[in-house]
Amino acid sequence: MVNYIVCVITGSFFLGDFPIQTNSVQQAWAPWAILMGVCFFSLFFLIGYCTKKEGITTTTIANKLSLVIPVAFSIVLYGESVNTIKIAGILIAFPAVYFSTRQKEGEKKTNHLLLPAILFLGSGLLDTLVKYVEQGYLKSSELQASYTIHSFSAAAIVGVLTVGILYARKKIKFSWKNVLAGICL
Repeated sequence: MVNYIVCVITGSFFLGDFPIQTNSVQQAWAPWAILMGVCFFSLFFLIGYCTKKEGITTTTIANKLSLVIPVAFSIVLYGESVNTIKIAGILIAFPAVYFSTRQKEGEKKTNHLLLPAILFLGSGLLDTLVKYVEQGYLKSSELQASYTIHSFSAAAIVGVLTVGILYARKKIKFSWKNVLAGICL
């Protein structure tokens, strides 16, 4: 959550302006920025939870292999070139996620395909959304920067609300090291 706030501040600083205005919600890309911000925070939260429940290897594989989703969409939506290596990569990614989550015989760890599958699909669709919005709505680098700041603002708002609720319910404790880590990140 802290990192998203830092991103908004530093992004605005480098842009030379705070782009979030009352008319921001009237921009054609505004709903996409809000959706993307919600996805940023949700997927970051899911990565942590998935790592805790399924382990770093499974989580990393699901997250990294999700790249095949925007590649597949780029081929279909934007006419990106297709070759044997791309097709093989796409076809291998899906069983790779499945096999990385399978429980080995005699293993006590509870292994669920659902969490890595949600992470795989969510990360892939988020990357696809980034490309879609960039192609359809963001024609200048200044507009891209403004859009990114809006997305991080939405993520920060979701983060503040989530962390506030978790803190109020005593599910988490305040820690200055988390604030420092968010600033550094």
